[in-house]
Amino acid sequence: MAVALVCRCALRAFGLQSLLTDLGKPPAWIASTAAEATHWLARHPPTHLLVDFVLPDASGPRGLAALRLVHPDLAAVLLVEDLHPAVLALAVRAGACAALCTALPQATLRARLQAFLAGKLTWTP
Repeated sequence: MAVALVCRCALRAFGLQSLLTDLGKPPAWIASTAAEATHWLARHPPTHLLVDFVLPDASGPRGLAALRLVHPDLAAVLLVEDLHPAVLALAVRAGACAALCTALPQATLRARLQAFLAGKLTWTP
């Protein structure tokens, strides 16, 4: 299982990388833009992808939707700062399995990342 991360903030990317590494799933690659993610995805497609909702060069949901056209089996979660219903609707439309709020306490975030990697974090309760 390969995990990849697309995150605009280097500090947040480092924190998520640390959490994923602690779970035994270090990221295969980390990109900071949608263009960079497209480059890496073509060469090293992951099974699981974490995508920031806002990227410097694109919308996270729009970028994810485009990536899922090429890789429909890609399990992806959108990283959001606010669980507003409109944000969640965009995540669903983009084909994400779920949205993950990065403002959660570390223990909760870790548990939800672990559930995502196990295929248990979905839109259904």
